Amino acid sequence: MVSSLPNGFGWCPNGNLMSIGSVCDCSECSPKKEPVVFDFNKLPHVELCCPVDGCAELLLLETKKATMYWECTECSWEIHSTFDFVERKGSPSPVPRRCRLCDIEINVRKGRRSWACMCGFTTKASDSPFESTGPDHGDGVWCGQTLLSNRQWRKQYWIRIPKQRQEEILDNVNVSDAYYENLSPTLDYIKSFALNY
Repeated sequence: MVSSLPNGFGWCPNGNLMSIGSVCDCSECSPKKEPVVFDFNKLPHVELCCPVDGCAELLLLETKKATMYWECTECSWEIHSTFDFVERKGSPSPVPRRCRLCDIEINVRKGRRSWACMCGFTTKASDSPFESTGPDHGDGVWCGQTLLSNRQWRKQYWIRIPKQRQEEILDNVNVSDAYYENLSPTLDYIKSFALNY
């Protein structure tokens, strides 16, 4: 036996009890709006873009008072703007940093204590760089407080670097002086003893 509802109440299509005339907040009665994505390439008078790579599409996250909060759809960089699409001074600025493992330059937010690289390695600002222990090939590499042999370092770390980047490092292309100085004995080991691994 089905009991009747009290006057002024009804069922929403999703089966929730609600008062007649009110709006139910279930997903079927009031679906969430799709996020707004703007392609600023179509607006030539607007100079709002991602400061990292100049990406074009920004996702509008929210608006508060006189500020619009955006996120780049490609690199997830945050941007704050006015309603006239002028970037605010409070927007985070990109700062170039380097990956501790493959030495690629990465743009990160100022003040970040760690950053991830395309090679999958996460660099912490507090970590000391990898450093070869000496000119002898058998010495090894300091990884923080741990000493690994050149062979161990190659198997645990070097192998994680994409092949193309490995070749660039061995040829000293787009490599910082500090990285090459710190690891040159180990890189010599890799060039001479471990080319076919």
